[in-house]
This record gives sequence, C-alpha cells and structure tokens, in this order.
Amino acid sequence: MSELTALAGEMRDVIFDAVSKNGGHLASNLGMVELTLALHYVYNFGPIPPVPDRLLWDVGHQSYSHKS
Repeated sequence: MSELTALAGEMRDVIFDAVSKNGGHLASNLGMVELTLALHYVYNFGPIPPVPDRLLWDVGHQSYSHKS
C-alpha cells in the first residue's frame, strides 16, 4: 500500500504541473487520484480489445489521473 500512496503523490504532482502550464480543472482531478488507483487495482482495464472490464468517465476533466 505504501507504493500506491507514493504513486498517488507522483500522480498529483504530474496533474498539478500539467494544469499549472496548460490550465484545466485541478480540484476535481486531485480528488479522483485515489479512486482511479483503486479502480485500476481491482479491475483489468488492459489493452482494448479484448479486456474483461471497461472504464468510462462521464466527465472528461475528472479523468486526468487515468490518462497519465
């Protein structure tokens, strides 16, 4: 779990740097980091196709952590 905590910190840094340079939604993305890590930890979102699980974000500005 300590590795996931460190990864969450790294992801927050990347998001903060990207939003600082390019603009965008910061708070909503920082709030999604742990959720994104948990989803990827539990489900198999491997290469498409075929994969057993799919992930669909209904709001694009909350998916930065998934894209990074």
